[in-house]
Amino acid sequence: MGGRFTQAAWRRYYKRKMVEQHLKEEEEAANRQSSSNHHPSLAATIFASRFAANALRGVHRIRSKGVPTIVRLPKPPELDFDIDEAD
Repeated sequence: MGGRFTQAAWRRYYKRKMVEQHLKEEEEAANRQSSSNHHPSLAATIFASRFAANALRGVHRIRSKGVPTIVRLPKPPELDFDIDEAD
């Protein structure tokens, strides 16, 4: 049980640090781009590449789960349990 808590806490910490790093990279890229109107910076290109890779990873994860198709059989007809006394 403790391992799950530790893993969840680590993932939250790591995700927060990555977001902070990306924001920092974006700010640096914006500062560099505002000072020079040349091609997009390497940091911006790397950030876009990581974003696209993560987005595709999510799409592949959803597709790989797949939704199992449940075959629904028709309901059988009601059985007639009436006893025919004429026989």
